[in-house]
Amino acid sequence: MGVPKPLPVATKQVIIVTTARAQNNSGVLTAYSRIGSCWTRWKQGVRADLGIAGLALHKHESDGKTPEGIFSLGSTVYGVRSRISSMLGYHHVVCGDWWDEQTGTAQYNQFVHVACGSQPPFGGSSEPLWAITPQYDYFLAIKYNASPIRQGLGSAIFLHVSVGAPTAGCVAISESSLTQIITWLNPKAHPMIVITTTSELPQW
Repeated sequence: MGVPKPLPVATKQVIIVTTARAQNNSGVLTAYSRIGSCWTRWKQGVRADLGIAGLALHKHESDGKTPEGIFSLGSTVYGVRSRISSMLGYHHVVCGDWWDEQTGTAQYNQFVHVACGSQPPFGGSSEPLWAITPQYDYFLAIKYNASPIRQGLGSAIFLHVSVGAPTAGCVAISESSLTQIITWLNPKAHPMIVITTTSELPQW
């Protein structure tokens, strides 16, 4: 399958998620490391569950699609469960931890903590992160629509634990594969994720 070119010079780790057709809601995830100019496959392909409506180059909120493109990954692992070995930061998700998915709010597409038991100042499909298991036992933010944040173009795009079914727009893999990736990722390697169809991968 190979690695798309060019990636930023600083990027030494890349996760690649491909599917045969943009309409598909599952695909394959592989991972590569770079030493010098040579890319080596670090992880063989594993099943990845995608948005229930497939991929989208032009995503919008609540369309059920996973964004297609090249994105950086957040430097913090979030999780309902206890921290695992990782070079990334870790945030243990607790009651009151939300992700704002309400278009038009000041903290749209951002992690927000409110007092446990209180109603957050946003609504829509915003997620109470601590209550969603096993999906959020561990997850990483895929930095889609992150800098700058554009209202209505989609939020809460994560790499999280799979339950064996399509997602609302995230990428989901088995917990064992996800924990391996979390342990492998090194923020100094400026890791990125590529999400696309197999035929379009060489174009990125």
